[in-house]
Amino acid sequence: MTTLLDVIGPDRDGRVVLTDSGLGGLSICAGLERRLRTAGGGRRFDLVYVNAWPDEGRGYNDLPGDAARAAVFDRALAAMARYRPDLVVIACNTLSVVYEKTDFARSPVAPVTGIVDAGVELFAEALSGDPAATLVLFGTRTTVASGEHVRRLAARGIDPVTMAAWRAMIAGVGFAVIWLIHAMRGRTADGPDLHGTGLESGAAPITSPLRQPVVWLRLVALGLIGVSVFYTALPAAIERGGITLAWVLLYTAPLWVLIGSVSLGWLRPTVRAVTLVLLATGGVALTAAAGGEGVTVSAAAVAWGLAAGLSYASYYLVGRTLVETLGPIR
Repeated sequence: MTTLLDVIGPDRDGRVVLTDSGLGGLSICAGLERRLRTAGGGRRFDLVYVNAWPDEGRGYNDLPGDAARAAVFDRALAAMARYRPDLVVIACNTLSVVYEKTDFARSPVAPVTGIVDAGVELFAEALSGDPAATLVLFGTRTTVASGEHVRRLAARGIDPVTMAAWRAMIAGVGFAVIWLIHAMRGRTADGPDLHGTGLESGAAPITSPLRQPVVWLRLVALGLIGVSVFYTALPAAIERGGITLAWVLLYTAPLWVLIGSVSLGWLRPTVRAVTLVLLATGGVALTAAAGGEGVTVSAAAVAWGLAAGLSYASYYLVGRTLVETLGPIR
């Protein structure tokens, strides 16, 4: 693993800017200061800590999207550049992920290192040393949605299907608890819940959705197709054809939604809807056929990618029936 001293260079003093979204990175800054005192070889280092928290009332995960997060962090990075650092350390997983999307990343004024790679190396080393071990990582939604930890661990030989299965199961347990609490509440035909009893004046309670077998069948179907198949098909498509091809085929989902909606009688096909879906599907086909660097077009890659798209479509095709039966979870 490359160290901070390796980046700055031998026999040089240096200035290190360390940043985090908040004050949590101060503990890392303090640890770095202690480490440099003992391993710095008598060199002088200036440590500058920059709190890159974007706004008093909200953090990066509250911003509307990756572009907004990158724009805000870009401004923070520009401020850090005024310190003329020899190295910028991003002591935050969220900002480490956001950094790759910034303008600063295209022409940095100094080397920049995040903590994702360092963490992944430690995680992979621990898991490789003890194959029976279990590692649970908690992160912000920006970090989790990026998939960077999964991708980089998979590149180091950790099975992506196993990671996806555990991730889906842990999330599924949490969702199931929320759903069960919601479903077990008393419901009325109309009108608000009265003092938590599920009754309003003159209203009779409705049978709990948990007593309807069709609800359980649909939940099992959504779990198998939307979770188990999806988290098996997508990593398999990435492994066999590359991430670009896999994600292109994943977005055949609108085609499956249209076919399913027409077949189930939810939608009457219009010329406009069919034309738009066919255009999108044609674009997918052309992109897949074009290939390119890192893309391997094969029957297996295409099949797994289409399976991922179909399973993704099940969130609407099966999920709609659940929402109609249960109502949305609030």
